Amino acid sequence: MKHRPFPEIVTGELDWEVFEENDRPRTDVTNKKMYVPLDDDCHKCGEQHGRVIRRHELAHVKWSPKSMGKLKKGVIEEAVHLLEEIRVNHLLTKYEIPMNAPHKCLDEVKANTRLLVEKASVSELLKWCLAGAFFRNLGLYYFNGNAYRKNYREHAKNKLSYELEATLEAIEDFIDSNTLTSSRIKDLEFVIEQTRYFHNAIVTVSTKTNAYASKISFQKVKKYAEELSNILAIYNERPEEDEVLLSAEQQSKLKEVLEDDDELSQEEAYEEAGLDKAMSIKELHRRNKSDERKMTLRYQEKSDAPHWGKMEIHTPSCTINLSNKLRQGYTNVPKNYGQTPNNLQRYCVDKKVFSRKQKIYGGTVLIDASGSMNFDGQDILDVMSEVPAVTIAMYNGHGSGGVLRIIARNGRRVSDDYLYKHSGFGNVVDLPALEWLGKQEPKRIWVSDMQVVAANGTSKEALRQCIDVVKKYNIMRLADIKEVKQFAKQLNVLQ
Repeated sequence: MKHRPFPEIVTGELDWEVFEENDRPRTDVTNKKMYVPLDDDCHKCGEQHGRVIRRHELAHVKWSPKSMGKLKKGVIEEAVHLLEEIRVNHLLTKYEIPMNAPHKCLDEVKANTRLLVEKASVSELLKWCLAGAFFRNLGLYYFNGNAYRKNYREHAKNKLSYELEATLEAIEDFIDSNTLTSSRIKDLEFVIEQTRYFHNAIVTVSTKTNAYASKISFQKVKKYAEELSNILAIYNERPEEDEVLLSAEQQSKLKEVLEDDDELSQEEAYEEAGLDKAMSIKELHRRNKSDERKMTLRYQEKSDAPHWGKMEIHTPSCTINLSNKLRQGYTNVPKNYGQTPNNLQRYCVDKKVFSRKQKIYGGTVLIDASGSMNFDGQDILDVMSEVPAVTIAMYNGHGSGGVLRIIARNGRRVSDDYLYKHSGFGNVVDLPALEWLGKQEPKRIWVSDMQVVAANGTSKEALRQCIDVVKKYNIMRLADIKEVKQFAKQLNVLQ
């Protein structure tokens, strides 16, 4: 039996056209056209998908504007549509119009979610979750995010939509399978948190009070669409397979750790198995790309261009001679081929009984010494022990200028007192310092938390300029001195 909806009753306007459409239901309010399923019971699961879809589309007729109007630069229409879905579905629930069936088969929802976890970008996952971000019953007079939490969902007074509930269950089951990389787990946690955030933002008076708004205007949807558009644009890159799934060897290692101590949390188990740390240069690049995205979200677009401070370069006397503690600029690398065997003790281990000299290039390390980047003379010695020919500089500033100081070179370094005296303050000269680094000996390392600040403050453009220089000069960014000590040799030895 076919069931035609009557948008004419909602609007009081005649000449509406209704077409049967099961795959992509939608409503064109401007041209008075509606595309919806006309049946009720699903032949696969028996649920009444068609009925709730028709209610949803009639809600668009009732509450959605005929046109979204002019959008600000950078705002994408899809972001507006996604947040308008949240508004419309919330209004249906608020006025007690039953949303008592899923819009699609839940088995299909779970299967598609699993596929997205394996293949999709963070943006695609977020769009999938936002499409079902509403409560099928409000339960309380305020937004309670417990429905988004696995351990609280069953007892939450407000129940999420059937689709989002199924989606979250599929994601959580995947996480609990111990087959995902820690970075992918963080991606999924980010998606869930952002879904909760935008759901909360649209339906409440403010995210500070969490009380449901008595009226929700379309202007609020457009306001938050700016923020959502930014996220969708930044996180649109699909991951490679090894960024998502642990290898068989890694899964086996994680399983052993969990079997040895079943009281470990997942985070502790990953750390114990060595799976939450950057294991290779390739993974460092991935981490840096992720950090670039996160920092970009933190900063605002500003009308005025970044104004970088004037940078002075100081070359203080390096009074502490480390030459007697450092290796020479060559090291012997074990090989399984050569002329004269000189490592016979390795035969039973890896058969690499030969060796050849390999030059160690020092390169240049630039340290952001503006605030929390704590380091001392022992750290410098540790770095120079790995790469003896390294040059190390630090920079910071305040007001309208800053200083770059060369604190170690040619096997010598400055005193600890000098480091303590000149650490701290602000940034101000991030870009000029990076330009300086780009002209130094490779390989080039920038030690920074990526919180770049120009003389006139933070902005997306200031961060973009620094990232562009990093890419232009093939600079590797490391998060702290600990990472420098861990990766300096890998980054600077040329085979």
